[in-house]
Amino acid sequence: MGNNDIWIEFNNITKEFPGVKALDGVSFGIKKGEVLALCGENGAGKSTLINICSGLYKPDGGKVVVKGEEVHFRSARDAEDAKIATVHQEIPACLNMTIAENMFLGPKPPSKMPLLDRKYMNEHTRERLEVFGLTCSPGDKMGRLTLAEQSLINILKALDSEPEFLILDEPTSSLADAQKDILFAQIRKLREGSGVTVLYVSHRLEEVMEIADRVVVLKDGQFVNSKPISETSMDDIVRMMVGRDVEVANVYTERSVGDVAMKVTGLNRGRILRDVNFEVRRGEILGFSGFQGSGRTEILRAIVGLDKVNSINVEIEGKPVRIHRPEQAVQHGIAMISENRRDEGVIPNFDVEKNIIASSLKRVSNGLFINRSKTREQTQRYVDMMSIKLSSGKQLMMNLSGGNQQKVIIGRWLMSDPIVLLCDEPTRGIDVGAKSEIHSILMELANQGMAIVVVSSELPEIMTISDRILVMCEGRMTGELKRKEFSEEAIVALASDLSIGARAS
Repeated sequence: MGNNDIWIEFNNITKEFPGVKALDGVSFGIKKGEVLALCGENGAGKSTLINICSGLYKPDGGKVVVKGEEVHFRSARDAEDAKIATVHQEIPACLNMTIAENMFLGPKPPSKMPLLDRKYMNEHTRERLEVFGLTCSPGDKMGRLTLAEQSLINILKALDSEPEFLILDEPTSSLADAQKDILFAQIRKLREGSGVTVLYVSHRLEEVMEIADRVVVLKDGQFVNSKPISETSMDDIVRMMVGRDVEVANVYTERSVGDVAMKVTGLNRGRILRDVNFEVRRGEILGFSGFQGSGRTEILRAIVGLDKVNSINVEIEGKPVRIHRPEQAVQHGIAMISENRRDEGVIPNFDVEKNIIASSLKRVSNGLFINRSKTREQTQRYVDMMSIKLSSGKQLMMNLSGGNQQKVIIGRWLMSDPIVLLCDEPTRGIDVGAKSEIHSILMELANQGMAIVVVSSELPEIMTISDRILVMCEGRMTGELKRKEFSEEAIVALASDLSIGARAS
């Protein structure tokens, strides 16, 4: 390929953080109009490279060349001026502002001096929302949207900037299949109609095979290989990522379950949740499946008191409990790993030690003071238990990979010694190796007698680790599947409520 064909080129890029070399001599280019998939395990250096492209980080060595000229981005604004738009996986939205206000955050909001032209903002935003079939209003607050809707707004905002180079970091991690299909149609339209260059980062390798022209693999901050999609396979990509074959299908082990750990009855929340009743036993992994908006996440949020409901009865080991706030849930032995790691999971500016002890301060304190020795001991216990990769317990959470952040969050809640562990999308946005490790952790916790409830949008995942699956549709439970009954067809039929129509006929 000639240099004139390359939109952006990385030449010997290096970047170091305290205790870790995030990028080590990375070199490759991306052609104009190409969709390049960037793959690698958590911690491989993908996010660091994205942040260099976006002007958030400066490389310690090497150079970035855009359209034949070396660039030195000092800020995100410099990258935007170079027609680079980035949709970060964990970028926070302004939750107290409206959708339209978020869409127009930037250097040149439309105005009729001295006021914003809100009529134009709302009309334009409404047109953009229709692209993804979103029914929310431009005047809705971002904080009231689902994680998937927030992600789509960020994507729409990036597309609105008419970029020449579009970076998408795990864009489908919270999207339904229909929304993913619309996004892919938009990517193809940009590539074929406007010649936009796309850097697509995803752990979902089936998506990589579907949308990308070429794949580049990083490992431990170094370039491994580059191959056209037509000349590789998902197994090849996994081997390049981890240096070995990864077997994720045999993690399940049969076990005997104990007494009922948690029983939920009479859960109602308007049309969102309608007469939900279920129980989970000691040593059992209970899966919840269903399409986006079916009520799966809302069940977990209702149990721990994050959302107000019309009615709910919760029993822990046969004793009724009243829970209005998450801290009360912890006191009664219920811990929850949230889907929204960004806003409800990590404390990014705190170190790993503080993140792990955050929900169990009494265990490491002497009266009013934190016992540093106990803190280090407990941190090391969970770092070892979950094979968390970090330089020390003092490393900031923001400098850990997504998979290692998720392990820290699990460690935090395990430290509270829960009876029931609620997991909402526990492997969202993490690589195949870390996903397999987290599955093994959950299986071992169940083997030790913990009751676990898992919500997942990925059918292979929910079928891999669950003993039973309850399926939701439009706020109602439409069926229960025992392990021998598991199949994607059976789950989709219940999630679509097709089984009811079949019985009625």
